[in-house]
Amino acid sequence: MSRVELRVQGVRFVGWTAIEVSVSIESACRTFSLEAIRQTDEPSIPVPRDADCEVWLDGVKVCTGVTGKVSSTRTDKSNRLSVTGRSKTREIVDCSIDGPGAWHGRTVGQIAADVCDPYGIEVLDLAGDTTPIASFRARDPKEKAYSVIERAARVRSLLVTDDAEGRLVLTRAGSTRAGTIQRGRNILESEVSGDSEGVYSEIRVKGVRTGDDGDFGAALFADATATDNGPRRRRVLVVDTEGRGDAAACQARARWEVATRYGKSINLNYTVPDWRRDDGALWTPNTITRVIDPTEYVDGAFLVVSAAYTMAADQFRTSLQLAPPEGFQLLELPTLATRGKKRDGVLLGVTDPGTIATTARQSQDVRGDSGRNWALDLVEGR
Repeated sequence: MSRVELRVQGVRFVGWTAIEVSVSIESACRTFSLEAIRQTDEPSIPVPRDADCEVWLDGVKVCTGVTGKVSSTRTDKSNRLSVTGRSKTREIVDCSIDGPGAWHGRTVGQIAADVCDPYGIEVLDLAGDTTPIASFRARDPKEKAYSVIERAARVRSLLVTDDAEGRLVLTRAGSTRAGTIQRGRNILESEVSGDSEGVYSEIRVKGVRTGDDGDFGAALFADATATDNGPRRRRVLVVDTEGRGDAAACQARARWEVATRYGKSINLNYTVPDWRRDDGALWTPNTITRVIDPTEYVDGAFLVVSAAYTMAADQFRTSLQLAPPEGFQLLELPTLATRGKKRDGVLLGVTDPGTIATTARQSQDVRGDSGRNWALDLVEGR
């Protein structure tokens, strides 16, 4: 059995000499690139463009999508055929929203389903978030479909990605532990970097919502401030919340901004041999992998953000991008019922009915720092 197959309209194309398939939890559309070298006098392989297709690696389907560019380059010595394509979800990435673009009291899953339906894209809601967004709308009729979904997901701190079946997936950061990357065992290449750009000591989120009858219709303004003790300089960023602008929404957005910006400030890139882990499964994004690399002072559990499966010159490799899992998770909202209690290492306290303060401690840092704290202050008023 060939390790790489492109299946198009019932036909299996094999014999590829170089490939790359990229999958990421930060992208709603996986991509693939296949290449084959043939004799110069051999006819080109008739792979149709803009055709439904599937890509299989080692007997596992990794992409259900559409062929994009198909090209043939011929010299006096060889004929090079290349095929690129993307997941079926490319339609919502490339195309504008096709509908009214306004929702009231709908969940993220329902909004995503409405946006995807005109393009025939199925939505798989693994997050199971049932909290409706009071009011949400597209910025304008030209806004891309994916942008609308991503903004709605941001309100509820959800990840928007795709799966091997070509479905749009709403999910949260995974917690399944799978695989180990270890220096001297399975590391071919590595790059470990930390970037202070995009990280702020204080992030303020502002929101507004229409008051109810008890407020006599007056607008209610909410502010939430999340602080991060990691940056060594004072850096302040002010953002507006998406959709519902009450206190809870501002609070969630502030924590999401601090956590994700921290997670994205640290990048671990490792290339390992083959496409499979020790347990026989493919390396998969949104799983937790142990990294042991004393030369880079790294020893901990990290979230696999993306995986790129490659083959060239009969070398099979997987390039993995990893980041601290805290950067893709949202702390649970504290409530009055948890006042003064310590739960799962998080100290929750309420100073007064209108102010909620939360402090969480994060123990892991790539460069061996003692830890980071981020605190949240929330005030809602008219």
